[in-house]
Amino acid sequence: MNSHVTMISFNFEQNGFGDRSKRLRVWRRLRDFSPALVWRQEMNGATEHAKAVMYEAEDRRVGLGMRGWYGERCATAVFADTRVFTPVGEFPNPSPVMQLPPTAVGLQLNAAGPDSAPFIAVAGHCNYAVPVQREMEVGWLSTFNDKRIMMPDGSLRKAYMIGGFDGNSYPHQATPGDVPLPKLREISDEPHRAHRSRRGPDGTHIMDQEPHAILEKAGVADVAHYLALGRFLQIIGSLVDVCR
Repeated sequence: MNSHVTMISFNFEQNGFGDRSKRLRVWRRLRDFSPALVWRQEMNGATEHAKAVMYEAEDRRVGLGMRGWYGERCATAVFADTRVFTPVGEFPNPSPVMQLPPTAVGLQLNAAGPDSAPFIAVAGHCNYAVPVQREMEVGWLSTFNDKRIMMPDGSLRKAYMIGGFDGNSYPHQATPGDVPLPKLREISDEPHRAHRSRRGPDGTHIMDQEPHAILEKAGVADVAHYLALGRFLQIIGSLVDVCR
């Protein structure tokens, strides 16, 4: 059994704009990492031609070779290797406010055994243009960290969220080695200034970090931030505790 599980969150713009050769290159690139779980944003066209694009993605010869689920309007998708995870539930779009509805799938780590706690794999994508809209959307995304799942044996178990998000915003906490936040006045693309900033407490405009801050308040840890701080072992310990 592998000692680690590879998970990838990936936004492929407009799913390649209908170009199959581009999609196939993406699937090959992702397969190189042997992921057990993939969160996708912008799965446009996944239901067209009798869902051919989705079946292509699931196919072991040309796609990921993983079971897939897509959300409303194919805005997002989740793919899981069923040799590693057992699907135990699916959750609907939490609110009509979501412009790009998430995909949320309950999974159980097979290696942890049938008595282990499940988790909810959530692929999310926040609005690119309106900070207030993102704030509402991420609030609803945080509700997936407050769920219980009815398991096949009839037991009701707490399930934490593990998400892959395109937040169209900026991290709330500085991480060593990060590129510094852009300065609003130095951004030449004027519409982009409006899309990625909000009014701060002193009335000046600052880069939008609120989605990240809301997830933190809801108990969702930024794995990349924790790894950068050398807290990898703490994360692994937490995951082990969850699976017991």
